[in-house]
Amino acid sequence: MGQYDWDEEDEDYEEAPKKEPNPLRDARRRGDKLAKELAEAREALQKANDALRDRSVRDTIKAKGLPEKIAGLIPKDLTTEDEVVAWVDNYADVFGVPAPDANGQQADDGQQQADPAFAALQRIQGAQSGGKPFTNDEAQMLAQIAATQDPAALNQLLFGNPNGPQAS
Repeated sequence: MGQYDWDEEDEDYEEAPKKEPNPLRDARRRGDKLAKELAEAREALQKANDALRDRSVRDTIKAKGLPEKIAGLIPKDLTTEDEVVAWVDNYADVFGVPAPDANGQQADDGQQQADPAFAALQRIQGAQSGGKPFTNDEAQMLAQIAATQDPAALNQLLFGNPNGPQAS
């Protein structure tokens, strides 16, 4: 018999046992998958909450009659409408809105907030109604300046009001 005799059985050779899946490894994989799904769900919930908060803040700002850009200044920890309204009322003077009084009504000192363009238009109309049209005559203008008796009259002549030029 030769060196490679098939008649002899090799007793050292045994079939490798089939490896059964490790239950701990499978549980770990399932746990990782569930943790990933939970993180995705939390992220989606956070985005939805942020969108809802932004919408409610913008609606509150719009209801107060303020510019929508103010919504970007409101702290993120203010979530309810009452908190936002309290913050806006607290900082109303910064936005040029009269602060509400103790009853929650807007403070009104007899005058409405004037639009700057409307106020400028009123100043122009006041200057035109009280002044004389300019004839582009230098001698006439110098005579009127020389005829003024006090600074208020000179301001009225030159600027259209007794207080002088408007500060911008």
